[in-house]
Amino acid sequence: METLYKEFMCEYENLDHMEEIKNEIMGKVNYYIPFHAIFEPEKTSTPLRAVFDTGAKTTSGFSLDSILLNGGIIQQDLFSTVSRFRKQKYAFSADIKKMCR
Repeated sequence: METLYKEFMCEYENLDHMEEIKNEIMGKVNYYIPFHAIFEPEKTSTPLRAVFDTGAKTTSGFSLDSILLNGGIIQQDLFSTVSRFRKQKYAFSADIKKMCR
């Protein structure tokens, strides 16, 4: 599990999803999202994944979830999406890699 965790952290850093904190910004106001690893060896594609806790409260009593602006629902309802999808002669479907990371 240690090897998987190290590979996971290196991948996050290589994808620019995280970076090492430099000493000069340590005193400034920052927010760090706490996370923990979930290890599921029976999963072949992602036996190790991270779960981020954006609801964790800081010393100020606020969480990242509580201070971010909720912009509302932007996607169409499923029925209209499927209806438009079926009207056309050709349709494309794709898998967006690492969309939820």
